[in-house]
Amino acid sequence: MERTSTGVELRNLRRTFGPVVALDNLNLTLQPGELIALLGPSGCGKTTALRLLAGLDQPDSGEIVVGGKDITAVPASKRNMGMVFQSYSLFPNLTAAENVAFGLRVRRVSKSERLKRAAELLELVGLGEQRDRYPHAMSGGQAQRVALARAIAVQPDVLLLDEPLSALDAKVRTQLRDEIRRLQIEVGITTLFVTHDQEEAMAIADRVGVMRAGNLEQLDLPAVLYARPATPFVASFVGTNNVLPTTVEPNGTVYVLGRALAVAAGSDELAVGQAANALLRPESVSLGHRDGGTDGVAGVVSSTSFFGSVTRLTVKLDAGNFILVDMPSVIARDFSAGAEVLARAMTNEVVIQHQEAVALVDE
Repeated sequence: MERTSTGVELRNLRRTFGPVVALDNLNLTLQPGELIALLGPSGCGKTTALRLLAGLDQPDSGEIVVGGKDITAVPASKRNMGMVFQSYSLFPNLTAAENVAFGLRVRRVSKSERLKRAAELLELVGLGEQRDRYPHAMSGGQAQRVALARAIAVQPDVLLLDEPLSALDAKVRTQLRDEIRRLQIEVGITTLFVTHDQEEAMAIADRVGVMRAGNLEQLDLPAVLYARPATPFVASFVGTNNVLPTTVEPNGTVYVLGRALAVAAGSDELAVGQAANALLRPESVSLGHRDGGTDGVAGVVSSTSFFGSVTRLTVKLDAGNFILVDMPSVIARDFSAGAEVLARAMTNEVVIQHQEAVALVDE
């Protein structure tokens, strides 16, 4: 397989459906060979962006540029895109090898060449021995591997993945996610990956774009997106947060779990004395036994959930609200249900938002 290296630019894309604005002047650049994941709640516009790039829909305004060429008006059949959908979309009457070779057949590639390339790609996705199987005899994970091999067989300029793993069970989804990333790097193809699964997006992408109501709220490295969200929506949507009521102090800080914390960039602008919600990650909370000091906010461990190397504790604070605390399992052994504890924030800054904005998490 030849390595492809094609850049993509979506410039001021706008798409409306009646009164609904699906995309509101979206600007997005994919570097050659980069995998970008678009993440967001249902109806945020991420799939609309992918469909516009594929040519399956047309924007009301804006430009789509691939490899330096404006393809906005180019029909889907001539855009040289590879697509993988949630539903596999394999031809039931064709074998795995014939499915992979189908696009090459349409492009009038010789029989010997398309059979050779199909065999190579099936080996690449770990299905060399299943080349003669029909879709009905394959598992969901195997069928999606065939769909992936078929998508890249024609050596497309861009690979488009629309929720390709959502129909699979958790273990297969994780395995195939890692295989997609390995294959994407090996082939070197520019890829747009659309998903609603945060873990999936953070694990697979070079950069993750968080969308909301047709707008790209933030596009960044996964670690930066998680640690330094640009807006309160990104902070509340990406990862798990404790939502703690607080008040903005005269010096611009907020008190959270016994500590004065700086207000992080990207927070809502709130006046001194105004009520706010502080968003605090579970791993940014430490626990100590209540008989060991007075530093922190008192509470009681109500339950624990074991996740291997990490344990998540649910703590009911004396004020009545609950918080989540993530800690190494070897340390969590000392905090069983019923333990009286002191909770303390272990960070120097925190994102705050208007108290009514917490509903954004559930959009």
